[in-house]
Amino acid sequence: MHLSSLRFLTAIHCIAATLLLAACTTQPAVPLAILAAQDSDVVQITPYPSSMPSATTANGGRPGSGSVIFAAPSFGGPASPEQSDARIFYALGWDKLVKQDYAGAIVEFDRWIALDPNVAMAYRVRGYAKHQQKAFKEALADFDRAIALNPNAADSYGCRGETKIALKDYDGAIADYNRVLSLQPKSALGYFSRGLAKRLKRDFPAALADFDRCLKLTPDFGPARRVRGDARYLAGNFSGALNDYEKMIALMPATPETDYARFFRNLLLSRLDRAGEDDLAKNVPGWKDGWPKTIGLFLTGQITGDEFTQRASAAPDEKTRREQTCEERYYAGMIDLLAGYTAAARVKFTACLATEMNNFTEFSLAQDELARLDAGTPTPKPATQ
Repeated sequence: MHLSSLRFLTAIHCIAATLLLAACTTQPAVPLAILAAQDSDVVQITPYPSSMPSATTANGGRPGSGSVIFAAPSFGGPASPEQSDARIFYALGWDKLVKQDYAGAIVEFDRWIALDPNVAMAYRVRGYAKHQQKAFKEALADFDRAIALNPNAADSYGCRGETKIALKDYDGAIADYNRVLSLQPKSALGYFSRGLAKRLKRDFPAALADFDRCLKLTPDFGPARRVRGDARYLAGNFSGALNDYEKMIALMPATPETDYARFFRNLLLSRLDRAGEDDLAKNVPGWKDGWPKTIGLFLTGQITGDEFTQRASAAPDEKTRREQTCEERYYAGMIDLLAGYTAAARVKFTACLATEMNNFTEFSLAQDELARLDAGTPTPKPATQ
């Protein structure tokens, strides 16, 4: 099932690392190249998706200087037999990490640590693999150990911050990203991740400030456009949100997460009395069948509200049913609101909140729409179809 926007965003730090690792497979013998490094403890590979600037740009496509997800260990000269074996297990584990064989990677990293237990990166990459397996407390312990061994490695704090977000320790995550930024003041990923933690705390002004800094450093980073669009939407800056969603769509037109940016664009254009500019109705019939396509068909009037509700309820399990119901109630409420049916919209937004899916952007937007209704904010003009 396609993930709701906010769940996608909370995973972006480690998703970015996965993309980094996948990119490594395009380079010959990357693990061996890292093992051969004698004079550097950092491998400069951009951790960002393909929407980032290319390596020919001024900053090499990186978020400022020196920002990486993983740093290679500095071996510092000839190795003992035990260290040589440890390096082999590192290479094997890295290869499995690239292939997303996280269980297999953990086995190899366990062997590496058994032979050479004082290398911070060993715990960091093992923690990353455990995070991917959703063993968050175990991952946290590995990141703690990595930081104890090397308290000046920004990437360990970044990975630990992501795990703290997964554990809903947002203040702890912010503290870790503060440390990242103290070590790497020009880390766009650091500002992005800290802004996300602040967004999850609903501290929208502080989140927006961090997203602004991220985009000043890397204006073509699509996910940052997306999260700033969400934060602007939640703050009531509809024109600013629309601008960010449109730029994200232009930067990342073929990603599943962009579907939700298209949905919010559709609603904002209607809200701003510019519905004639929307192209969702033309494009959504050609999408792959699934829940996002169902949302698009409903928003463009190609299926009825009853059919939309029925499809949301037809999910294969209770968790997915709640997730889809959260989204269905929000989008159905927005159609009512934009048509001027505020009482019906209020009922649907309230039902959205009853799903308790508070990690969904739609949940937060439903909260804000109810707050606007309670405050007597004027209803937008009926949407023009």
